Amino acid sequence: MDYYEHEIAPDEWIVGDVYTDRDDDPAAYERKLRKKYDTVKRDVNAIDGLSVRAPDFATLIATKKREKAKAVSFILDLNRSSLVLTVGPPAGTRFVLGKQSVPSDLEEYRLFLEGLVGWSDGDHPLVSEADFKAWSRKNPKKPTVYKTYEELARKSKADTEAFRAWAKANSTGKKVLEEAARTEKLKPADPARVKALKLLDATLAAYYKTF
Repeated sequence: MDYYEHEIAPDEWIVGDVYTDRDDDPAAYERKLRKKYDTVKRDVNAIDGLSVRAPDFATLIATKKREKAKAVSFILDLNRSSLVLTVGPPAGTRFVLGKQSVPSDLEEYRLFLEGLVGWSDGDHPLVSEADFKAWSRKNPKKPTVYKTYEELARKSKADTEAFRAWAKANSTGKKVLEEAARTEKLKPADPARVKALKLLDATLAAYYKTF
């Protein structure tokens, strides 16, 4: 399974200094930070499973001053293992405000990403619909597992077409399909047909292992 990775730091999630030549008054800056934190918390509140806690504002402001930063940003980062909301100087120390592990199961991860697509918008484009569709093409849904190719062909036209498309894309699978086509009109008990079906079944098993 491929993991989708992306982070966002929307402009409206950044708290900058009013003055370029000196730091803001600490009390005034803390009020701005608290107000911005409330905004960010409301924004991410709709993300199921992400619990957010307030930062230590005094420590955050002291870190900004120590690192000579002119702003503090909130960043939402989706990586291979987790969805993390952090705050801190944009290129400096980051403090974790909320963290959620991502599912390891493909279908659970698909539902997780779909939820983030529903949350994302123009201002918070964490997982766009186009990116989700591109990810889905690379990570198709797990097919129903059939014991034999004959059972597959009898029960699901869509799954059969998906399997055949996969088989045609590699030289070994393509040869197996060609041999199956050449023996299709033979009697089921004909040794050549039995061999062709066994090869099809083995190729089908290999196909399922790709998921």
